[in-house]
Amino acid sequence: MKPRYWVIPAAIIAITALLMNFSAKASYSLRGAILASEQGEKPVPLFKIRAITAFVSIDPGQVEEAVSGTVQFLERARDRFQAAGFEVQTIRLATQPFPDYTKNMSHRAALELIQKLDRLAVQHHLDLSIGPGILEDRDDPEVVALITDILSHTKTTNASVTVATPERGVQPKAVRAAAQIMKSLSTASKGGIGNFSFAAAANCPAGIPFFPTAYHRGTQKQFALAIQSASLVQEAFAHSLTPAEARANLKKIYETQLHPVEAIAQGLSEETRWNYEGMDVSTAPLKDVSIGAAIEALSGVPFGDHGTLTVAAMITDVLKSLNLRRTGYSGLMIPVMEDATIARRAAEGRLSLDKLLLFSSVCATGIDVAPIPGDTPSNEIERVILDVASQSTKLKKPLAVRLLVVPGKQQGAMTDFEDPFLVNTKVMSVK
Repeated sequence: MKPRYWVIPAAIIAITALLMNFSAKASYSLRGAILASEQGEKPVPLFKIRAITAFVSIDPGQVEEAVSGTVQFLERARDRFQAAGFEVQTIRLATQPFPDYTKNMSHRAALELIQKLDRLAVQHHLDLSIGPGILEDRDDPEVVALITDILSHTKTTNASVTVATPERGVQPKAVRAAAQIMKSLSTASKGGIGNFSFAAAANCPAGIPFFPTAYHRGTQKQFALAIQSASLVQEAFAHSLTPAEARANLKKIYETQLHPVEAIAQGLSEETRWNYEGMDVSTAPLKDVSIGAAIEALSGVPFGDHGTLTVAAMITDVLKSLNLRRTGYSGLMIPVMEDATIARRAAEGRLSLDKLLLFSSVCATGIDVAPIPGDTPSNEIERVILDVASQSTKLKKPLAVRLLVVPGKQQGAMTDFEDPFLVNTKVMSVK
């Protein structure tokens, strides 16, 4: 199948007619959104705010107070955005790395403190991230066991291990620890779902609003926004016949749609003294709100085939050029099991861990939500993480690894997760 922009003129005419018909029927088109903005009207939102993430420091003796104050701010922020017409899917709390506030505690006491935080988060309908259990390169079997216990005995908690930093580069001992946690979570949690809440984080700074790599540094209260923006890419590409037109449309629709969000966030910061860090404009998908489908619409080939990388690189270039206050990854996300089209292409055999690693050279997130066999040895998981950590260090960009190690499943078997955010696909090979 050839890319759409290489087809003969007759085909171009036919496609143009189809797109014009689609545009006329669509409730909220790119043209309509842009015209509204140019006429001084509020554009109808074509995206969702995945999360308002608050970053706070936790004192073990004042957990309730910290959570209560954070909830008050997050609910105020959510109400403000929703009053302006923007749907907010989740509100989230990210703490400083949890060893900072569990040091000198026994394993049991640390677990109980995190469980208390988790219960408070559930009570207030928050998602919780407790940051990296390992920041510096060291062997720490206790932390490996503690993270495994935490993620196996909590409902909404996320955690990570830092496997590379700008100062120290790749951290082999931390890589080994992350692989051991992934292997342990595959059997310690139902169906291995605990790994959905854990990542090996390479060069991921504080302040990323997407989970599970979110964590806080410093004393000032901060917040950032995670944008579910795959729909913006879908809209831009549906009205584009050439790469140049796609690039221009993508930049225009992002800035048109997100500038009002930025204005609200800045206003909240001035009113509340919560420092606004920016928004992560990454192309986060959710099932049929698919970045894979958007890329296929422009490339004209199934996701994973030659041509995918070119479109991926263009999307990332546009996101990095936006006239917005950006934070976090702010690039193309390819979470295999969170995107219906990508999950389908993986099941067809068009994707591999090697291809995902290749795409990470021009994308934002590394290898994300990829299922692998339950009997994969820890040292093979370690090598996958090492590759991503090395790529992250070489390219000086944040990347992460989130592998779902599926117990009882071999390569080629279908996963059977019952999670509302996951699309089942075939287990991938690590070879």
